[in-house]
Amino acid sequence: MTTIGANLLLTQNEIYNQLYSIGGPLAVIFLISFWISNFFMEYDMAIATILQCFIADEDMFNGDECYAEAGLKRNIIVIEHQNEYSLLTASMSQTILCIFLLQALQNWQYITQRLNATSSCQLRGICTKRTRRRNDRYTVTRTTDARCFATALMDQNATISNPLEDSLENGAEYTPVEQLLQLTRQRPMNEAAVRQSKQLLETILESDSVPVTERLQLLNHTLDAWKISMERQRREEKDSTQALLNVSNLSHQVCDWIKNQWIQGQLNNHDEDIQATFAILLSLMSKVTPNRSLAASNVRVILNKMPISPNLVVWNAALTVLAKWKAPGEAWELFQSMKQETSIVPDIVSYSCVLESLIHEQAYGFAVIKAQGLLQSLQETTASPNSIIYFHYLRILIADNQLDVALDTLQELSRNYLDDPSTKALPDQQMFAAVMTACAKSGDCDRTKQLLELLCALYRTSSFSPEFCLQPTSLTNILNALYASNGNKQDVAQTMIHIVKVCRELAFDADVDESSSQHFASFHPRTNHYNRVMEAWANLAQNDAQAVDYVEELLQQMKDNFHATSQPNKLSYTTLMKALTRCKNVRAADRCLGILQEMWESTDQSLNSNARPDVYVYNIAILAWSQAAKRDAKAALQAEALYQDLKTRFDNGDELLEPTEATYVALMTAWNNMARMSSGDNQKAAERCKFYFNQAQAQQCVLTVRLYTAMLDSLKELGDAKQADKLFQQMIDDVKGGNSKAMPTIETLHTLMTTWARSQSRDAPLKAEAMLELMTQLYEDQNLTLKPDVTTYNVVLNCWAKSKRKEAPIRAQEIVKLMEEKCIFGLGDSASICPDATTYSTVLDAWSRSRRKDAPQRALEYLNKLDERHRGGEKMCRLTPFHFATVMNVFAAHGDPDGIEKLMNQMEDTGMGPTTYCYNALLKALVQSKAVNANTRSEEILRKMQALGSRESKPDVATYTICFSALELNPNDETWDRAQSLLADCLSQAGPTVATFLAYLRVLSRSNTPNKAKKAHKVLAQMKKLGIPTTRHIWHEIEKCRDTTDESWVDQRQRARTN
Repeated sequence: MTTIGANLLLTQNEIYNQLYSIGGPLAVIFLISFWISNFFMEYDMAIATILQCFIADEDMFNGDECYAEAGLKRNIIVIEHQNEYSLLTASMSQTILCIFLLQALQNWQYITQRLNATSSCQLRGICTKRTRRRNDRYTVTRTTDARCFATALMDQNATISNPLEDSLENGAEYTPVEQLLQLTRQRPMNEAAVRQSKQLLETILESDSVPVTERLQLLNHTLDAWKISMERQRREEKDSTQALLNVSNLSHQVCDWIKNQWIQGQLNNHDEDIQATFAILLSLMSKVTPNRSLAASNVRVILNKMPISPNLVVWNAALTVLAKWKAPGEAWELFQSMKQETSIVPDIVSYSCVLESLIHEQAYGFAVIKAQGLLQSLQETTASPNSIIYFHYLRILIADNQLDVALDTLQELSRNYLDDPSTKALPDQQMFAAVMTACAKSGDCDRTKQLLELLCALYRTSSFSPEFCLQPTSLTNILNALYASNGNKQDVAQTMIHIVKVCRELAFDADVDESSSQHFASFHPRTNHYNRVMEAWANLAQNDAQAVDYVEELLQQMKDNFHATSQPNKLSYTTLMKALTRCKNVRAADRCLGILQEMWESTDQSLNSNARPDVYVYNIAILAWSQAAKRDAKAALQAEALYQDLKTRFDNGDELLEPTEATYVALMTAWNNMARMSSGDNQKAAERCKFYFNQAQAQQCVLTVRLYTAMLDSLKELGDAKQADKLFQQMIDDVKGGNSKAMPTIETLHTLMTTWARSQSRDAPLKAEAMLELMTQLYEDQNLTLKPDVTTYNVVLNCWAKSKRKEAPIRAQEIVKLMEEKCIFGLGDSASICPDATTYSTVLDAWSRSRRKDAPQRALEYLNKLDERHRGGEKMCRLTPFHFATVMNVFAAHGDPDGIEKLMNQMEDTGMGPTTYCYNALLKALVQSKAVNANTRSEEILRKMQALGSRESKPDVATYTICFSALELNPNDETWDRAQSLLADCLSQAGPTVATFLAYLRVLSRSNTPNKAKKAHKVLAQMKKLGIPTTRHIWHEIEKCRDTTDESWVDQRQRARTN
């Protein structure tokens, strides 16, 4: 009690004006209490001697003979062990008692006024707090927006009464000061509160009724409230930028007011408050300044308007603003000015801000030179560089493309740590993450793995210290950098899966260690990490058969993982489905269907709510079946079944399963692929595509170019040019109506022109050329999406080749000549329209379809011309077997086998052996020439093809069909036997078609063999067994073989007609 009374008397009367906090008095109370307790505890030797006498008495005598009580011995032993502890406990007890008595006795107004006035610089300014780290290391972190102790009490301590609040609750009128305090208590302040507080502050600063010191305190308090509001609204993603920009206009007025008051002598004893005001003002300006140049200008203006010299806190605040706004030049100049101040010594924070700004230096090499000078200068001072300094230095090296120096620096820091674990320059995970990300961006997989191994070694050596624990954000950056790099995709995918594997193993190792189990959740790979690695492998699925296996393995690891943050989600399953659709596995569609069912089971059983399928998952599954339709006609029906399931669930209220434009595009693609596989279903496919197109319209889906192109694709298979023209005109009208997503692409126009070519219309090539001219004009008008390329010209050439117009081959040659001129002389975008092998093949195809008598010679001249140009060095004119086969077809159409044989000899001279198409052209020429020895020559050619045993010259079904046609030219007694032998070979090697059996029956009808009707019956039975349909041409040849007296024959023919 004496101590408390002395403290109150001293603080009230003697040191009232020098009191800045309650920390000093409490420290004095603790020291006095400790001294008094220690003074009384010095009598412990005498007391212990007396007590030991009691113990001796108890040991020497038994029972009632002893003088002392039996329990005294135990008490003495406890007292001996707790002697020192009692001393400290007594002191602490007195100190705690003093604290409560001080809070109860001292006046509320005294605490709030004195502490709010005198500690504003220490509590509101930019201060530094030190956080205890492992091995007695400290990390310096800058903290801003420290609230004053009085404001904290006013906000949180409800037990202490506030005179201001009491007056407001009693209905008193609000003064401007009271209104401002009420507004600034909002956390965060909305736009209206900021605007109103700004007006009130302007009024209070101009008012003479409020003392200058109180106005300065209110100014600091309001600026601090604005800063806190800005930070909270940014974290909550709220927008109050306009209000705070209005606040920034008050900065110059505040600076001028403080300077004027200081000149008038009103603030001579408040230097620390002035320093705090400018520090908060600089920090606030960094948050509301719209650009870098204005930020640098405001910093200079605010520093120049300070009536006193800035202290270290203000200098660091200014450097922090410039570092935030990436102004390396301004920060460097300000740092040099700071060093010229004799009373200011830059600290770690100063160097850190300058280095952070130098990361964004644009001049090549200058930033590294400056950073190295800063490091050397810092090493010469008492404060050695810490982890933050080296982290910024490494980022400067990376930004300057000096990755080798960054690697050497990081390795040197690692060696220093292994030699001395107490070093301040700790190579933590931030440094490793920055350098590893840089290596990953450059595609250097080996260095990335080496750094990971080094980090893992440090992690284990430090007994799983959190400083070396790779954080989830860092791991995400590394994996994203690898994914986007230009390195070898196979190596990148292998590196990514290696990184995830190592991190997973380290997480389990850390989990086993009890001291590091709290870091398990941070180090373990998350779901997004697995998904990124799976995406990298999914992109390789088209060319790598093992890619799908890796994706499935990663997905299984996620399923087996017990950690909640690593469970597979919807993206995990869809990535596997994408990989399956890209690979060439025939079971990919079935596997996708199984994955979809697994996702529904997991969702229905509440095992994994994040794996719930949506319409995107269904679209991928439907796309997988649409690709399967290229091989299986039933795949389109399975795609429709998935659509029906999707539609049913959506109709039952599942809004996530509403069919989209991509759904209908995938369905239409499935039917178009089926139509290409089986030409007999073209009409049905077009009807289904039309149905889905109308469904998309009825559902009010945006009709995109993909929908229009898919519909045009179905009409292309039919060759319905009229409907294609109508649909294209609808597409153009849709674009004119404001639907920009329906803008035709180059693929759309190619599909339309191909439809014209297949329509066999004589006007098709003219329309194709008109479309080509339109595309050229639009491209010249800066519509870059419609740039004609070599494919466009090839489609136009194809239209001419299939038009059967007399001038078709001549016009085709003219178009090719125009392409060659543009390519050679660089007219337009020449690289994309240089002729390729398809271009010249199409011209030759136009000659092969021409009925001109000179077509063979003109085609041969064009072929020789191409050969000469290729010999002259033009690689695009290189001849292929297909070119020779096309010219041979021209000779075959005119019945010139000798010309074909010359071409075959020419092929052998160029090192190309004749292919099956070449031999077939020779056989066609023999049949077309109707030579006497055509049947024998054809058999010789067939035996030669069989004897070669080459895959390129192996007889196909067309070969056997032509040989049958040759046999019917000059029938004899052996013709039918030779035909039967050929059919046996065809059945074993090629597989006959309707055309093959038609030629076979023609041989039968024209031969001299007896019992033609019975043999025709056998042919019909054989066709039925093979599943080959009977056409009217088949029945026409059979009727030539029938016996008119055979009634069963007539009945069979009648039944066939009925069916």
